Amino acid sequence: MLKIDRNNSILIIVGCVIYGMINRGSSCSVKGTPFCQGNGMKTEEEMDQFQLLEEKIDSLIKFINSIKKERESLAEKLHIQDRKISDLNGELENLRASRDKAKQRVLALLKKIEQLDIS
Repeated sequence: MLKIDRNNSILIIVGCVIYGMINRGSSCSVKGTPFCQGNGMKTEEEMDQFQLLEEKIDSLIKFINSIKKERESLAEKLHIQDRKISDLNGELENLRASRDKAKQRVLALLKKIEQLDIS
């Protein structure tokens, strides 16, 4: 037994459009719910609708592909930025350690100068 849910409904509707079954006046149904109409005859209007649907689907596919490429590009940029941040954090720690060493050396030199007791 076929369970009708939103995903199945969309597939059935798209299937009806693809096979040119949309036609005002008569209807077909799945389990009592009308999903498509028609007797299989393709009118010029139906062909125009089919062409429009095909163009929209093609456009949607192109849009999805461009978004996927953009997402991949952004993920790579993010990865590069994360590496830069990591490198900069390491450099910052090295600079802090160098600063602390320099500070200790200056303090040691100041102590030696104090011990000279030049008067």
